[in-house]
Amino acid sequence: MRRLTPRLPVRLSWRRRKGGVMVFLQLANVLVKLLDFYEWLIVIWCLMSWFPIREGSLIGDIAVVINRLVAPYISLFRRFIPPLGGIDFSPIVAIVALSLVQNLIWRVGVGLVF
Repeated sequence: MRRLTPRLPVRLSWRRRKGGVMVFLQLANVLVKLLDFYEWLIVIWCLMSWFPIREGSLIGDIAVVINRLVAPYISLFRRFIPPLGGIDFSPIVAIVALSLVQNLIWRVGVGLVF
């Protein structure tokens, strides 16, 4: 039997929209985990700067890799925040900036779900 009522244009169904949101949340989760890992790299980089490290050792090679990953990001903050009394506060500000970005990512993700 034929329908007498006209069909309305089909908008994006909830299932399709829900799937897109879930993909975004998964990507946001991966991004937040990567930012967490980078925060730990900054902390390890700070701790390694307190101890003398021999070049050519395994720890020295690890320190070089961590330095290459962390130093460019920290240098962004060192331009604006000079060391005070011999203490460099730029890693603390860098970690706070990463935390703010993580919060922003989660708030956008949760805003899409609800």
